[in-house]
Amino acid sequence: MKLNARDALQFCRSPDRRYKAALIYGEDGVEVSRLRVQLINALLGEGENHNVTRLDVAQARRDTAIIMDALRSKGFFGGEPIVLIENGTDGLAAGLSETFASAEAGDAFLIVTAGILPARSKLRKLFEGEVSAVAAPCYQTALGRPDIEALLKDAGVSGIDEEAIRDLVDFARSTDSGALSDLIYRISLYALSSDTPVSSDDVIECLPGSGDADLDDVLDAVADGDARSVGPLMNKLESQGVNPTTLAISAMRKFRQIHMITSAGGPPDSVISRLRPPVFGPRRDRLSRQARLWTTTKCEGALKLILETDSALRGGAAAAGYPMLERMLIRLALGAKK
Repeated sequence: MKLNARDALQFCRSPDRRYKAALIYGEDGVEVSRLRVQLINALLGEGENHNVTRLDVAQARRDTAIIMDALRSKGFFGGEPIVLIENGTDGLAAGLSETFASAEAGDAFLIVTAGILPARSKLRKLFEGEVSAVAAPCYQTALGRPDIEALLKDAGVSGIDEEAIRDLVDFARSTDSGALSDLIYRISLYALSSDTPVSSDDVIECLPGSGDADLDDVLDAVADGDARSVGPLMNKLESQGVNPTTLAISAMRKFRQIHMITSAGGPPDSVISRLRPPVFGPRRDRLSRQARLWTTTKCEGALKLILETDSALRGGAAAAGYPMLERMLIRLALGAKK
C-alpha cells in the first residue's frame, strides 16, 4: 500500500496491525531513522528492542532464506518479533517478493529502510503493490504543528505554552527534522523536573548555541548603547577564557545581522520575521529595538571598526586582546545613541 508523507508519519506513530511489513524511505536519513525508531517503539513498546533481529542487507540480498528464517523464528523473550533490514536497495525486491508470497500468520513484522527511491524503484513498487505491506516516504518538508505536538508527546513533554509551540513551528520551517528532534530532546531533558509548562524562554535556552549567553550579553549591551555594562561583562568573559578573536568574530556577525535588517528597506519587525534561523520571543523584541537604534551608515562604521580590531588581533596584538576589544566595544556602545 502506498502512503503519503503525512499518513506515513501517522502509521509509524500508530501502526495498523493489518499490515505486516513497512518500507521507510527518503533523502533525509535522520527522519528515516526517527520514523524507524518510532515504529519499533509503537509495535513493541519503549525499550523492548531485544525483540528486533537485524539482518545485513548484502547477506539478505544473496540468500532469501535468511529473511524467511528470521521472520519465522520466535524471540527468546517472547512477544512480537521484528526483522529489520537497513539501507535497502532494489536488489532486495526479488527475495522479498518470494517472502511475501509465502508469508504466514504469526510471522515477524518486517521493516526495511532505504534512501531515495524513484517511482520506478522495484523495491518501492513491491511495497506499494503488496496488500500486507506499506511504503512510507519521508520528505524534507517542514513539520506542522500536529507533528511537533506528537514529537513532544513522544519525548514525554506534557505541558507547553502557546508561544513556545509557535516558536517550535517557526524553528521547524528553517531546519531539518534532525535538528528539530534534537531540540525537542533537549527540551524534554530541560523540563524533566519542572511542574510548569515549557515556555518560549525555555525553548530559547535549549536552542543550539544557547551556551554562548554571556557572549550574547556583552554584544547586546553594545547594540543597546549600554556602555557601562561592557566592562563587567568583558571581565566575566575573560575569566571564562573566551578567546578575544572569537568575540571579535561574534561582534562582526551581530552587526552584520543588524546591518542586513536596517538596509532591507522595510519595518524591522517584518525583516526579523523572515530571518533564518528564526529569532524568538524576547530576543526578537530586543533585536527590533536595536535595529531602530542603528542606521545603515552607523552599522557600516561599526563593521569597519570591528574589522580593523580583528585584523590587529590576528596581526600580533593578541596579548592586548581584551583591553583592545573592550575599548572598541565601549566606543561602539557610546555611538549607538548618537
